[in-house]
Amino acid sequence: MAKQVPPKAQNTRLKPWPADRAADRAWPAGERVIIGAVALDAIDFEGAVTWALDSMKTRAEHPPRRIVSPNAWLVALADADPGFASLLRSFNLVVADGLPLVWAASLLGTPLRGQIRGVDLMENICEAAAAHRMSFYVLGGLSGAAEIAARRLTLSYPGLRLAGIDSPPLGFEADDLLKQQVRDKIAAAAPDFLIVALGSPKQEWWIHENCRDLPVGVIQGVGAAIDTYAGLRKRPPRWMRVIGLEWFGRLLAEPKRLWRRYLLGNPRFLWIIFRQWFRARR
Repeated sequence: MAKQVPPKAQNTRLKPWPADRAADRAWPAGERVIIGAVALDAIDFEGAVTWALDSMKTRAEHPPRRIVSPNAWLVALADADPGFASLLRSFNLVVADGLPLVWAASLLGTPLRGQIRGVDLMENICEAAAAHRMSFYVLGGLSGAAEIAARRLTLSYPGLRLAGIDSPPLGFEADDLLKQQVRDKIAAAAPDFLIVALGSPKQEWWIHENCRDLPVGVIQGVGAAIDTYAGLRKRPPRWMRVIGLEWFGRLLAEPKRLWRRYLLGNPRFLWIIFRQWFRARR
């Protein structure tokens, strides 16, 4: 196996998220599916949307609740970095974004209830929120992506209220002043649903370190999916998505940005699955 692994490991001791007096997890711990160091909630798509909507309705009763949708790359990252693995386990809802995770779960004898793509979940949460005139906020993405995506969502779902958009400059998270300005804007807007598009694993770390006391109901990290939703990145054709080759289509479209993720991450993911399968049969 290649020794090169993704970004520098973070501190494995996470600052605890504020206590949630209500049931903060979307799914019982005993029914989670373990793939490598990642624990996935075996929840179906409708259940995930319902949980998010209920969390927004009861936002005054608990800290912000967080959604992450791992793919094979995040499983590889978590395997290489115990700190990131701990971070993912701290999220309230963890769903399988990629078909390879669904296939792996079945191979390991612990099937999931299907794939839940992050971008599809985001859109359906917005649709459910619109019926209750809830608000959303988009942070990040390519230049112009937040504006385009926000406009498309509000046009598609009348009743959905735009609380704000922000596209901070690259590297803002390393600047204390810029970071505080981003937080202040979100706090002033107080959205029911915060969509964070900073890319993984940066967005997951940023959410954990900066959103614990924000007046927000639900936070979802969507990465480059917001750019795709806005039409600024081309999504692979449907036939590729159906057979689990969406990653290959994305690699062909953006080899410079994604070669490390897929050419190094995918072999590591396969090794993780084989290792887990082998150990289960010893």
